[in-house]
This record gives sequence, structure tokens and C-alpha cells, in this order.
Amino acid sequence: MFKAELKSDTLKGLVNIISTLIDEVKFSISSEGITLKAVDAAHVAMIEMFVDKGAFTSFEADSVELGLDLDKVKGVLKLASSGDLISMEQDDVHGRLIFKVGNITRRMNLVDTSSMSDPKVPQLSLTANMTVC
Repeated sequence: MFKAELKSDTLKGLVNIISTLIDEVKFSISSEGITLKAVDAAHVAMIEMFVDKGAFTSFEADSVELGLDLDKVKGVLKLASSGDLISMEQDDVHGRLIFKVGNITRRMNLVDTSSMSDPKVPQLSLTANMTVC
């Protein structure tokens, strides 16, 4: 089960960053937030991201993995203006993610995540740390 609401600007920023590397993504969702680990097709660039539940206006989730086609998500985001709230809800019965932007509802089929493996993240000792609020 996954149900969340957040500002369109936040979701647009996340999708734009992620879509520069990959077309389909596997989000690992827990009660604490959303995690993503992905490598581009050429295995040159990697992204590891955690979005805390505090970034959302509302957030309810059990442990679940959701696969999404980012081009389809971008199509939904074009319906939202700056500052609009976007609601997302998982439909377990039909294997979909339901997006609501104002009075508009879009249902998106989920991508099968069974063939998507989590890349091994190298252990690095970096002196800098960055938090975006």
C-alpha cells in the first residue's frame, strides 16, 4: 500500500533528475520514505536517492516496490501547474499507480520490477555531506 501527496514542483524536480540517467525506475518504498538506486545503461553514472516522508504533504506506506516509466510520469506532470498538489495512490488490484492533479485523474500501469536489480553502491569515505531541504 502506498498513498502520498506532494507539491508538483518537488515531484518535477525529482523526475527530471532521475530521467537524465534512466527511463524506467524501481522505487523501494517504506514507512520512512522512498529510496532509489539506479545505474545508467552504459554503467557510467549512478544515482542513490532517499526522499524522506517529511518531503510529502501526506505519506502512508507499507514496504513495497513500484516500477515506473518516467516518460509517462512526465506526461502526468505536464498537467500540473507550479504549486499544485499531486496525489499518488497504489492500486494493488489492477497493478497501477493513480495520479490526481486537481480534477484530473490518470492511471498508470506499473513496470515489472522483478528484472530490475539494485546496483551495488560502493562504500566511499567523502569529507562532504549535502542535505537539500
